[in-house]
Amino acid sequence: MVRIEQSVNKALFTDSEKSKYYVGFIVEGLLRGDYASRMQGYAIGIQNGFLSPNDVRSLENMNAIEHGDVYAMNGNMLNLEDLGAYIKGRGDVK
Repeated sequence: MVRIEQSVNKALFTDSEKSKYYVGFIVEGLLRGDYASRMQGYAIGIQNGFLSPNDVRSLENMNAIEHGDVYAMNGNMLNLEDLGAYIKGRGDVK
């Protein structure tokens, strides 16, 4: 695909236009996998704190939601910000 992009860019644009325009293929949609696999991967990401609901919505070309930028952790689904306070409250960490 890179060779096709290069050929098209060479054929379509003058040297001055190449600094402003280019042709590139967006193939992420083809690499996304099936719906069930994506949802399972997103659920794992949210439960383990490396994806927020808004991260997932962005990947699925959906609008962000209010309070959707919360990163949580599996189990009690605590905000990562509050995890330290939770552990300190148990007396495990000083």
